[in-house]
Amino acid sequence: MPCGTPRPTSSTPSGGRTAPETLDRHRHRHRRPKETAIHPTGHDQPNAVTLQPVGHVVSPRDDLSDDNWGEVPAVIRLDSARFGEDALFGLADFSHLEVVFHFHRVPEEKIETGARHPRGNLDWPLVGIFAQRGKNRPNRLGVSRCTLVKVEGHDIHVLGLDAIDGTPVLDIGPRQAGRERGQNVTTVPFRQAAIRQALKQLWNDGHPRRYAAKNLYGAGDTARRIARILATVPLTPRLHRKLIAY
Repeated sequence: MPCGTPRPTSSTPSGGRTAPETLDRHRHRHRRPKETAIHPTGHDQPNAVTLQPVGHVVSPRDDLSDDNWGEVPAVIRLDSARFGEDALFGLADFSHLEVVFHFHRVPEEKIETGARHPRGNLDWPLVGIFAQRGKNRPNRLGVSRCTLVKVEGHDIHVLGLDAIDGTPVLDIGPRQAGRERGQNVTTVPFRQAAIRQALKQLWNDGHPRRYAAKNLYGAGDTARRIARILATVPLTPRLHRKLIAY
């Protein structure tokens, strides 16, 4: 399903996935962490920004490893003391989310402000902290893109959110809503009646609508141009090595 594609709130996602029972059991024993303001590094400076979490993550994972998050179920639990359920109205119409959170388990003395070897691997070249996805960022802010499963009350059920249990969540939003697209692309809610109505409008009583759509990807010879450019690039060992910038 394309990112940002609406879908019904009453059904499970494609494939019939539902949140595993382990999360439901985890929910009953999980206590909401004490809500505290988050001060990015340098909060004693006059231009400092103070952030208040909008919720927290409930997850079966509590380890700080970087890998294998794709099928991990989690819940983003909105702070019910600050927000009503109406704050999530319409969110379930989307397929994917972008979540901003705080790396709350990274101590200030571990924050990187220069360059580092990704994952501490000295075989990889030094990379500036703003050119990689490491956790030890100056403001310890993380951004994750995950699959939306369903919304229940103040709980947002997701898959693939690479944030550990108890992580403070700073913001939530649908992924790529309103992204650039051609005039011939029609976006409709994932409901049978809406799809039928959109098809009826496009069919236009047997006279299908035609669009002089602008090609968003060049003049039609993009693949050949890419091939010509790649043919001029020297195949050095550095180019062959895949850089995992974490």
